Amino acid sequence: MIATTIQTIPATVKIERLTEADDEQMVALMDLVFPGYYQPATRLMGDYFGIRHNGQLVAMTGERMQMEGFTEISAVVTHPDFTGRKYAQQLVSLVAAQNLEAGIIPFLHTAETNERAIKIYELLGFIPRRVIAVWKIIRMS
Repeated sequence: MIATTIQTIPATVKIERLTEADDEQMVALMDLVFPGYYQPATRLMGDYFGIRHNGQLVAMTGERMQMEGFTEISAVVTHPDFTGRKYAQQLVSLVAAQNLEAGIIPFLHTAETNERAIKIYELLGFIPRRVIAVWKIIRMS
């Protein structure tokens, strides 16, 4: 999915830039929802932002693959106890808006079966671009 315009969602909570000090919490949050898809060094690929509740990271998103004129929005995740609060919308809106302001088109991907995420992305202004088959391959001993 790509966006050439974005619906700005005003922040209802404090959004902070994530740093190396947040690596452990970032990996733990991703592993809770999408085990094995995020490594500590991923944060170095772009800017990452998060939302905390009582000091604990409960939602985050950031940038991963970047190429001329395009940046992937990645690691869109919310702790299951905090869904429905529009945290993902606020975070994706922030990152997408920053990219568009810089003349960069944000793109992202999700499973075709992830209807909730697709609805959020479409609400923000993302449109489907292409269906790509993706497999997670693991080495068997």
